[in-house]
Amino acid sequence: MTPSKFKDTLGEILFMHFEVPSLVFAPAHVVSLFTLGISTALVLDCGYTEALVLPVYEGFTILGAWQSGPLGGKRIHRDLEIQLRQSAYLVDDSSREQEGIPFGNEHIQLSESRLEDIKVRACFVSPAERAALWNNWRLLTKEGTEQHDNIPLPDYAEESFAYPLGDEGGQYLRIPSRLRETASEGLFTGDTDNVTLHTLILESLLLCPIDCRRQLIENIVCIGGTCMMPGFIHRLNEEIKTALELPRYASLAALKDSIKFHNPPSKANYTAWLGGSIFGALESLPGRSYSRTKYLEQKTIPDWSSIWETDITENRDFIHTR
Repeated sequence: MTPSKFKDTLGEILFMHFEVPSLVFAPAHVVSLFTLGISTALVLDCGYTEALVLPVYEGFTILGAWQSGPLGGKRIHRDLEIQLRQSAYLVDDSSREQEGIPFGNEHIQLSESRLEDIKVRACFVSPAERAALWNNWRLLTKEGTEQHDNIPLPDYAEESFAYPLGDEGGQYLRIPSRLRETASEGLFTGDTDNVTLHTLILESLLLCPIDCRRQLIENIVCIGGTCMMPGFIHRLNEEIKTALELPRYASLAALKDSIKFHNPPSKANYTAWLGGSIFGALESLPGRSYSRTKYLEQKTIPDWSSIWETDITENRDFIHTR
């Protein structure tokens, strides 16, 4: 899924500057399965810029069923900053006004690293039932009705926590605790196009052959840093089961009790790197590698899916092992 221009640039640096003997581009969704010792799975890679779902069956990717959407850490950071501007207060220890001033009135920029720090330190994914309470309350609040005062809020809703803005203290943000939960809701509620993490998974399954759908949904693997948020897997499981009751996914409804998630032996943000390390230690690797000699002749990097065409004699042993 990597753009060809990026691969060409990376290949040039590795071959010409570092003079590596050979190079192979392997899809992260496939090599991640090496950490589990399985060859069939529905892999969700939820990183910073996007979420990408790719089914892998018997070691081969089903490219016709891949799905992607702008649902990752960047989306959480965007929603978090919007909510901070609306609800957080800037407090100065040296000021007598301990209530603080609305953060939205200040022209202080929050960097991506700062937003990520708040997310990692404080945010988590709520269960579906608790998230529904928040969504109903926020909807009625936006409509300006008085009914939201009578709606019971989840526990700890009116509490807040302090986040220091400087290394030496002085200024800090007083952030409502509800932002810890609502910042990640965009991954499961979507925008106007209704693209969510669970719809990406189910749409991908609809595009897969019928006879392999059960095996795929029984082997869901989540990789990428965003998947490490507390409560992520539990909420995703709930949302998939709820969505299966919709008419659009009636053909998948029988799979509701077959949903299973794998727990890789590593953190989700480096599962692909660990799988790549295992893949790099295999005896069959030379059959999939692109040598420096070939690169010096052709000055281009072939796509990983057509690597077989580089030199059939070099690949013969690997083909035999398959």
